[in-house]
Amino acid sequence: MATFNPIKTTPIYPQFGAIIDGVDVTNISEDNKALLIKALREHRLLVVKGHTLSPEEQVQFSSIFGELETFPYNSNQFKDYPEIFRLSTNKEKGYQNVGFYWHQDGSFSQNPTPISIFHLTEIPAYGGETLFADAQKVYLMLPEQLKGIAEHLKTNVSGTAIHNLVIDHPITGKKAIYLNYGLTRSIFSKEKNITQVEIKAVLDKITRYLELPDVKYKYKWEEGDIVIADNFAVFHQATPTLNDSTRTLHRTTIKGEYEHNRFVE
Repeated sequence: MATFNPIKTTPIYPQFGAIIDGVDVTNISEDNKALLIKALREHRLLVVKGHTLSPEEQVQFSSIFGELETFPYNSNQFKDYPEIFRLSTNKEKGYQNVGFYWHQDGSFSQNPTPISIFHLTEIPAYGGETLFADAQKVYLMLPEQLKGIAEHLKTNVSGTAIHNLVIDHPITGKKAIYLNYGLTRSIFSKEKNITQVEIKAVLDKITRYLELPDVKYKYKWEEGDIVIADNFAVFHQATPTLNDSTRTLHRTTIKGEYEHNRFVE
C-alpha cells in the first residue's frame, strides 16, 4: 500500500522548474500524485530525484499524468512497452540523432502531446545534457510591437500541422511561444499583412532569448533522474555526448486531449 510522505520541492528558477525529492515513484500515494500534478502545473518542469525505473515502472509512473501515447515497434524499441520511445547513441538501443534543436514534443501533430517524461538509463561521462527553456518567459520578454506581430503568426510543422506561434496554455491560460526549430517548414500570417522582415525580427528575438541564462536551463543528468516537462510551456533540446560512452533515454509522452482549436483559431 502506498504511503504518504510529503515531497520536498526546491525551485530551480523563481518562476520556472523545480527539483522534487522524497517521493517513491514506484509506490506513490494518491496525495503525492496530486502534489506532483500541482507542482508540474506551477513549475512546468520537474526533476524527480532518486529512482532508476524499469520500463514497466516508467509506464506506470507516467500514467499519473494521463493516457500515454504508443509508438510503432522497431528492432531498437521495446516490443512489450510501446509507450516508451527509446533514443540512444547506440543504434541497437534506440533512435539516433533526435532533437538537437529547440522544440516541443508532438508539435508535428494536429493534437500535440502536452507532457513528456524523460528517464536516462545510460548516462555518458561527458556531454549529453538536456537543455530546457521557459517558453512563457520568452513570450513575456518580447517587445510589445513584436508581441503583436507574433500573436498573428502561425507555423507549418512538417506539413502535417498548423499551430499558432503564440499559444494559450489549455489549463492555465498563460501565453507561450510554441515553435519547433527542426521541423517547421514555414511561418506565415493569414490575418494581417506581416512582412518577412517583421517575421525575421520576431524569430531573431526568440532565438536570442532562448540562450539567456535566466531562460535556458542546462541539465546534467544523474542516475535515477526523471524529468517531466510541460510541452505547452517548455522548450527542450538534446546535446551531443563528448566521448564514446553510451547515452540512452527512455521517453514517455501523454496523448493529446485538447481540441486543435486551442492552438489555431
